[in-house]
Amino acid sequence: MASVLSQTRQEFSYSDEPSAAESQTQSQEHAESADLQADSSAGPDVESNLGDDLNATVESAPIRPAFGAVIHRISATPERLAPDVIARRNQLQHPLISQTVPILTPPVARSYALIEESALHGHSGGYVCGAHGDGVSYLLQFSKAMIQRRIPGVVTFYHSFGASQSIDDRDCMAAFAQSFGVGILKGRTADLRVRILRNVALRTRSSDLRTAIFFLDNAQYMQEDDVGFLYDLRHDLRHDLKEDPLSAVFVAGIFPSDFGIMNSRLKHMQHHRSLETSVIERDLGFSSIGTYDELRKLFGTIDQATTGGSKSWTAHFLPRAFRKGYRFEGEAQVLFSLLSKHEGWAELGFPAKTLFACIRSFLTLAKEHDDSRFAPAGVNEDLWKQALDFTCFVESMDRKLVDGTRTGYLGEE
Repeated sequence: MASVLSQTRQEFSYSDEPSAAESQTQSQEHAESADLQADSSAGPDVESNLGDDLNATVESAPIRPAFGAVIHRISATPERLAPDVIARRNQLQHPLISQTVPILTPPVARSYALIEESALHGHSGGYVCGAHGDGVSYLLQFSKAMIQRRIPGVVTFYHSFGASQSIDDRDCMAAFAQSFGVGILKGRTADLRVRILRNVALRTRSSDLRTAIFFLDNAQYMQEDDVGFLYDLRHDLRHDLKEDPLSAVFVAGIFPSDFGIMNSRLKHMQHHRSLETSVIERDLGFSSIGTYDELRKLFGTIDQATTGGSKSWTAHFLPRAFRKGYRFEGEAQVLFSLLSKHEGWAELGFPAKTLFACIRSFLTLAKEHDDSRFAPAGVNEDLWKQALDFTCFVESMDRKLVDGTRTGYLGEE
């Protein structure tokens, strides 16, 4: 791996030769370092890419000679990394911690199936509704990537509306241009608008299936300029005078707490009624994890996930316990028992963002007790309680309760 962060620890001595104790310590450190580096080399391709942009850096831990001065050295030799540095690097580079590898949860799988079905039927106007942190944005991004794999020949676009209420037409066009990959932003706003519309139409016309699927995130923040542009976009694709009409499918993600505000704001806009049937007509349904079975399936997915070297994610954090038969799936009962003690939490559904943060915290804490406190059937409620506290799980559930959502839907529905 080129240009990686390195750290060297040496003790200066008046003697040219190290003592027997020092030699033994160095041998142990080299052995541990070799083991940790081997573990790092077995990681997925994404792990190796993370180090490419790191330059040789002044070491965070200084060398302290016997006479008390502090000497900093710059080194880019991976072989000289200290074991604790390698361990920290491996921790940050692991896909579960870096969040670089998507994990398919039961709610995402259900909702994606409905999104794909809508696309195959040519139905536009489907939307998914969930509270902040439930995973709506992740669902849309996952669906965009998955549809490209499962239905090759369509062209997909993703756009997230901003929360600012003071954007003008130029800001609106610049945001769409960035999302849709139109790099030239110069010229009049009207010219930029035409450039975006032509770009999208050309890419759609060039696709094998002549179909464009638009994933619109944070649709509750749509302003009048956004609505007008989407109306023109749909019209230009469906009423192309030069070629046969093109197909356009819109899928939106919306937060329910802002849904009513968005509707009341858009009703006064000129194109609202016409566009409503294309963007926010049908609720496709979205739910958070709120049952033991779904939590168990999620934990089992982590057991089954592997790095490039076929090493289980669970084995990365708890190698000794994993060799004895421990599986993370068994922790689902412990966590669900803790969460279900809170009245109404299961009905609300657990926010995916906070739930994954809690999982990462638990496994990180558990690494320190791999030998002494974990056995094949062993669990530790204290570690889960620490993880819940560290990730502010109670506060996250309180916010969801204020939003008035129950497993992704408005509470009164």
